[in-house]
This record gives sequence, structure tokens and C-alpha cells, in this order.
Amino acid sequence: MHTPTGVGDWRQAGKHSWPVCVRARAQVWEAAEHLQATKVFSAIDRLVAHNLRKVQAAFRAHRVGPQHFQGSTGYGHGDWGRETLDKASCAVCLCVCVCCARV
Repeated sequence: MHTPTGVGDWRQAGKHSWPVCVRARAQVWEAAEHLQATKVFSAIDRLVAHNLRKVQAAFRAHRVGPQHFQGSTGYGHGDWGRETLDKASCAVCLCVCVCCARV
């Protein structure tokens, strides 16, 4: 089998002489279409959307903003970004922890 050497040569060549990345991309899309037809992705998409809404609601409730993602000294003392994100993550997981008990 002849392997094309030029950049555009593979487009004129047969399907079996395509570069591996082009064949792999086609196989991935075929598999994705098959899975979409079997509704595998729809259940995952619903779960992702539900969890995303929970995280967004917790961030809004605790007023998380860009200021909470700034650098810190690394010791964690008086790090209100860490404290706020801890409270938001506890709200997402519906847990009770030491940082939330102080509120």
C-alpha cells in the first residue's frame, strides 16, 4: 500500500491510506453516534447538568467570586478564599464539617 508523503496527498488517496489520526477521528465519531443512538450519553448529560446546578447554587449562596481564587501564603491562616470554598463544597456535598460549624 502506498503511503502519501505530501500534506494534501492523503485526501486523494484511498480510505485505507489516510493518516491514523483521521481514521481514529472517524472511528470516534462513529462510536459517539452509536452511543448517542443508544441513549447512553443522555443519562450522563442529565447527571452532569444536575451536579452543575448544585455547584452553581452553592457558589451563588456563598457569594464565591474571583477574589476567592487569589494566591495565599500557603499556611491557611485567615485565608477567606479557602474558607468560602470549603463552605461551598460542603453545601454541594451536603456535609457538615468543622469550617461550617463555626458559621
